[in-house]
Amino acid sequence: MADLLRDREKRGLEITLIVRFAVFAAAAVLEVAVIETRAQYVVLFAYAPALVVVGWLWWRLRSAGSLPSIGLAAIAVDLVLICALPMIWFEIAALPETPRAMIPKTNIVPVMILVIAVNTIPLRPLYPIVAALGALAVYLVLWGMAALDPRTVITSDFEASVMGPALNREMLLGRLFVLVAAGGVLALVAWTARRLTLDGVRLEHANSQLGRYFSPRVRERIATDAVDGPGGREQDVAVLFCDVRGFTGLAERLKPDEVMALLSDYQACAVAAVFAHDGTLDKYIGDAVMATFGTPEPAADDAERAVRAAIALRAGLAELNATRAARGLPQIQQGIGIHYGRAVVGNVGTPERLEYTAIGDTVNVASRLEAATKRLGEELIVSAAVKARLPDDIPVRALAPLELPGRAEPVEVFAVDAGGAGVTAGNARPDLGHEGTQA
Repeated sequence: MADLLRDREKRGLEITLIVRFAVFAAAAVLEVAVIETRAQYVVLFAYAPALVVVGWLWWRLRSAGSLPSIGLAAIAVDLVLICALPMIWFEIAALPETPRAMIPKTNIVPVMILVIAVNTIPLRPLYPIVAALGALAVYLVLWGMAALDPRTVITSDFEASVMGPALNREMLLGRLFVLVAAGGVLALVAWTARRLTLDGVRLEHANSQLGRYFSPRVRERIATDAVDGPGGREQDVAVLFCDVRGFTGLAERLKPDEVMALLSDYQACAVAAVFAHDGTLDKYIGDAVMATFGTPEPAADDAERAVRAAIALRAGLAELNATRAARGLPQIQQGIGIHYGRAVVGNVGTPERLEYTAIGDTVNVASRLEAATKRLGEELIVSAAVKARLPDDIPVRALAPLELPGRAEPVEVFAVDAGGAGVTAGNARPDLGHEGTQA
């Protein structure tokens, strides 16, 4: 999160540097276009080093320079120009009879407030505070220079202080107050914007973390819906179970880190296939993966998408096995079972710890179909409820009715052959070599 917040601050600082460069460059070009006096030449030479410094700061920012030092250096450039330009104007361009009291009467205060506002963009409250304190010091310096002029009169007469060579202490205090207030308010704005940005960064980070566990649709629903506690609704859903064949034997022979790498590789294939077909990753169960299609909202093609996800998983596993074989690693074999029917979909658990899942007989049947793939010698089997919802371009092959624990009647099952070419058949015997026995 710190990196994300730093990125936001860096982008804000880059915007302020671009604004400075554009303003200084435009002012320099304008001076060139209308040069008539020595003062304009001097002003032009004042902008030139400012452009160089701002350009260098911009380069430092893009080459991973320290953000606070760059921001403070940019403020220093602003303050130097604000102080230097009125003094250059008075010393070179002003008429001999022009009193110095005119310097603090220019539009310098609005310019200072604009500088403070620009330094709010990087979302660091320190910048507007420093800019306001610097502007306060610059204005006191300019007012002091004006007060030292023998022609300057300190008066309480407002009209005389506005129209003539006089200064008004009340007006000074008022402008100092305006600068302090502007710095405080804009620092508060920067702090508030930073807090809101931090909340947004946290939400973005949390949303990214949710993406590791849930499909995009479920992630969006979790992020936007109010969840009061456990509860769900009954709906049609396609449930897919897949797991690694011979995992126990592999776990006995491989090192723990190798087992974790194998499992991660397989689960990455499974999740990619599920998400590519708008499925929901329900949970990991050891070496098995449970996914649902039709959650949170059911669709007419849920069963078809579940089967196409399984076919994609076959293709992904074939590529993964080719890579593992080239590295001399044992290949991964799998079993996949899919069932379609009614289930309760929603949040289970306690108000403090919820899990979004599907429960019911449909889930149990899908799990048992996956477990039956090993004894049937098939990699991917589906129930009749799934087969009835498949288009003709997905070939299926009828198998003998299957008796499942807990069900009185045998279940019609079908093998799906699509996508099986070139895929290691994790059927009768896993490709373990001398790795051990089947799970």
